[in-house]
Amino acid sequence: MTDDFAGLPSYDVLASPVPEPGRKPATWWVVGGVVALVAALIGGITYGAASLSGGGEQPEGALPAGAIAFAKVDLDPAAGQKVDAIRFLRKFPSVRGHVATDADLRKVLFTAVADDAGWKGVSFATDVEPWLGQRVAVAAYSPKTFGPAKRTGGPAMPAVVVALQVGDEDKARAGLDRLIAASSGSVKPGYVLQDGYALLAQTKAIAQSAADGVAKGSLAEAPGFAGDIKGLDDGIATFWFDGSAAGSLLSVANLGGMGMLGAAGASAGDVSALSKVHMVYTLRFDGPDVLEMVGKVTGGEKIAAAKHPVKGFTTLPASTVAAFGLSGGDAAVDSGWKAFKKQMDTTPGMGDSIDQGLAQAERQYGLHLPADLKLLFGSNLLVALDGSGLAGGSFEVGARVTTPQAKRANTLIGRLTNGFGADMGGPTITHRVAGDGYVVASSKAQADRMTQPAAKSLGDLEGFRRALPDVSGAQFALWVDLQGVAAAVPGDSANEKDLKPLVGVGITSTTDGAGNGSFRARLVTH
Repeated sequence: MTDDFAGLPSYDVLASPVPEPGRKPATWWVVGGVVALVAALIGGITYGAASLSGGGEQPEGALPAGAIAFAKVDLDPAAGQKVDAIRFLRKFPSVRGHVATDADLRKVLFTAVADDAGWKGVSFATDVEPWLGQRVAVAAYSPKTFGPAKRTGGPAMPAVVVALQVGDEDKARAGLDRLIAASSGSVKPGYVLQDGYALLAQTKAIAQSAADGVAKGSLAEAPGFAGDIKGLDDGIATFWFDGSAAGSLLSVANLGGMGMLGAAGASAGDVSALSKVHMVYTLRFDGPDVLEMVGKVTGGEKIAAAKHPVKGFTTLPASTVAAFGLSGGDAAVDSGWKAFKKQMDTTPGMGDSIDQGLAQAERQYGLHLPADLKLLFGSNLLVALDGSGLAGGSFEVGARVTTPQAKRANTLIGRLTNGFGADMGGPTITHRVAGDGYVVASSKAQADRMTQPAAKSLGDLEGFRRALPDVSGAQFALWVDLQGVAAAVPGDSANEKDLKPLVGVGITSTTDGAGNGSFRARLVTH
């Protein structure tokens, strides 16, 4: 960002609520800091029975339609979410002392950021507490929506509007003025108070335009937005993206920075595929022991869908500390190969060199591309890291693949891995035909673990089952045993107490092949 945007977080607020390294905070802290002040509070504000209603106007109702992206934190969700959030946070010793069951977390975070924000002389009790609400949202709009923003150069950036819930408007006005006056930097953001919300933007003119736009239709009423978030479970935070609204702003640079390319399944050179993508995620608690993010993507690039869920994932040995499974990898190779070739062919200087490299690989290893890639990925892929060697610094890792031409696939693996371990001063790679596919591993012992029934499997672990409750229908699955990793890998003793409550992480996803998919990511504690 240029200095003209010193007082506004732009895209970066959606991805990272911290200033750039080595940069003075300036008025980022007024908008970005206010966002952080509320966005980081996921446990509720002044916890008590009287505050467990979960009602009231949501911030999307205070923002105009036409947003490109939207993120909100709702600290007044359904009662169960509040209770679970507090109980979850209090599992961690370093947090427990700051999050009492009756703590006002607004004050906790205000105190943490006040000095850097320039708010050392601001009183939370007098200047902030009387008016600060429980909901906040950030929305990004095309620069054309509110008129081009003044800047010294470079491409026009999206207009960012923050909707901060407030109580008493007179007290909110005095409090915001106090924060703005006290903040560092010369560029001061503007704000407008309307219907229980303060709309903050780079200038007051933009904030006023946003407030006026609500009368023509709020984001909550916009068909695309309303349809995307319909049916979402109660949660504490929501993120939404509309590729069609982004239009000409779509570029490899800015979408890459927002993590969009991988989520939408589009190649870096095929930005047009993202113009139809809609994504929506929600962060929520499923009881006091599980924090999860669930979401869906629609309108993505069409790829061949797997014909069955991942098989054999739950039968991997219980000693597995990390594993992932993929169904239908062979079916996805064709579309993935075409996308890769298209990207290379449209990148200056890359097409010919890539073709030459591929031709050399085909000659050296006897490959037939992309057909042999389909054999190697197979219709079902399992990869597992066992915990047995981690403490000693060795990685016992292996893969088991179901593929129709197992003998050829095994031969190809032999060619590709020939001498690999020996060249690195370690054991050679083990590989062999196994059942209806092949197995490749860092050792014979790990190859045996991947193919022979285990006395105790992942499916027998209660933590695994809680982390991946829908693994039986997933086309992709990932599991990380956090306790197993922590026990094998020496870590920072100062943080060990906060690692003890953790059990593991699980991720599952599915796609229908028509550009629509869903996913779930879970962090599970004891």
